[in-house]
Amino acid sequence: MKPASEFDSKAAGKKLLREGRSGALASLMAGSGDPYCSLVNVATAADGSPLLLISSLAVHTRKRARRPSGLAHDR
Repeated sequence: MKPASEFDSKAAGKKLLREGRSGALASLMAGSGDPYCSLVNVATAADGSPLLLISSLAVHTRKRARRPSGLAHDR
C-alpha cells in the first residue's frame, strides 16, 4: 500500500473491481424494510466502469427495472 499522501482512491477502487470476481448486492424489501442480499458476479468495462451480472429472476433486477435511477435507497 502507498503512503496516505500518495494513495489514489479512484485507482484503488478500479483495481478492486478489476480483480474481484463476485460481490454482494443488497437492498431493502418493500413494506418490511428487511434486508435482501444476494451474490453477484462482477466485471469491468474497458473504461473501468463496474458491470454487475445478475439474474432476471433476482429481486434486485425487478426493483431496478421499476426504479432505473439506481439509488441505494430506492424501494
